[in-house]
Amino acid sequence: MLKCLLIVACVIASVIGLIMLLALWDGFWKPEVKRDRATLDSILASQKIDVVEVISWEGTNTIKGEDVSKLLASLQKKNRIANIDWTKQPAQSARLLNGTNEMCRLSLGEDGAWEFGAYGFRTRR
Repeated sequence: MLKCLLIVACVIASVIGLIMLLALWDGFWKPEVKRDRATLDSILASQKIDVVEVISWEGTNTIKGEDVSKLLASLQKKNRIANIDWTKQPAQSARLLNGTNEMCRLSLGEDGAWEFGAYGFRTRR
């Protein structure tokens, strides 16, 4: 009897563990998320970005100077909050440029969430 209860408890724990693993895999442990997060960190840390173009349905806005510095500071690792819910449609796209060379492209959702490849995040307000 005790052996049967132990087996049932192990099966239940395994099922719960598997469900938790599948639920969290996409947002936290997926290799693409880690790779894209590291790539974004590297671009923001090592590249000289002097122009940001924000592209939306209404047109393209170009950000330069001090405003670029403020935007890049808000995108730094210490100012990000994990966001694994990307249910809203991208409303804008931001191109980070060094002169005329595109360093990377980010999507900005209508709910304020950013996405770089498979990595989604929000910025602290």
